[in-house]
Amino acid sequence: MTGGIDKQGRLFINRPGKPKKQRCCYRQVSGMPMQESCTDFCPHFGDPESHGAETILQLCQGTRLKFTEFDDQR
Repeated sequence: MTGGIDKQGRLFINRPGKPKKQRCCYRQVSGMPMQESCTDFCPHFGDPESHGAETILQLCQGTRLKFTEFDDQR
């Protein structure tokens, strides 16, 4: 998977055609998911960790994303 963090701290994943900003799937209002970006202001948003050719990004609920290409634009 390829992706990164843009200048505003928002997580994006590259999909065919273009990068897609990712939404937070855990923030809810009245049981409905909010349309809020997954960003580095969240305390659950970890720092990218390089492991050889891979970058690991730890997020909420123990989610770990593994990237083969990662662009941190902050």
